[in-house]
Amino acid sequence: MRRLDGRNGGGQPLRTALALSLVTGESFEMTNVRGNRSTPGLKAQHVACVSVAAAVSNAAVEGGEVGSSTLRFSPDSVRTDPVEVAVGTAGSATLVCETVLPAAVALDDPLSLTVTGGTDVRWSPPADYLRYVKRPLCSRFGVEFGVSVPRRGFYPAGGGRLSLRIEPAEPTPLALDRRADPDELRVYSVESGSLADAAVADRQVEGVRDALAEAGVELPVHAAVSSVESDSPGSVVVAVARGEDDE
Repeated sequence: MRRLDGRNGGGQPLRTALALSLVTGESFEMTNVRGNRSTPGLKAQHVACVSVAAAVSNAAVEGGEVGSSTLRFSPDSVRTDPVEVAVGTAGSATLVCETVLPAAVALDDPLSLTVTGGTDVRWSPPADYLRYVKRPLCSRFGVEFGVSVPRRGFYPAGGGRLSLRIEPAEPTPLALDRRADPDELRVYSVESGSLADAAVADRQVEGVRDALAEAGVELPVHAAVSSVESDSPGSVVVAVARGEDDE
């Protein structure tokens, strides 16, 4: 069993340990989870990551509750039954999904995952980043997954739904030793329906255009604007620069 000290950093050391455990099949014990944070130990979002990793791998878990500072995680075989997990309120659904993505290399069949919580919240990648940035990048080295967002979840109520279908993968090497100059910017701007009268999504796009102008950057901007139903008012904008190497 691997022994890990989780006092440095926030939830990322835990999520990385869970992901590597799924891939390698090795057990681990992490002490001092988030030990240097003002509120140490597991929060609801971290418990959700543990829960989904345990569900995917039929793992034995000790200390997987809110407030716990020590976690023992012992995976068994990776399964492919559909998995559903609720983060609670507006905890990040995308971070839960990213915990499980590396398990693609251990799959024999596709895995379907649905997470309820915050799809677009602070301090975590928004759902459209997962869909329009990370998914194409992973595809370039052989990891394929589909993303759908049946419902958006903003702070504080959450209530969003994020679904992944992860395909079995045999990753191939990827060289990221050069960056092509971008030739366009794609902007995905989303508002809750309660903000439609204020044209928040349109104003976010204009904010992106203004920022480009202030920086002296001339790029064609292609915008997709949408209003959605959600439990809490909120908005999100993701701007993706694309060059000749992008599909």
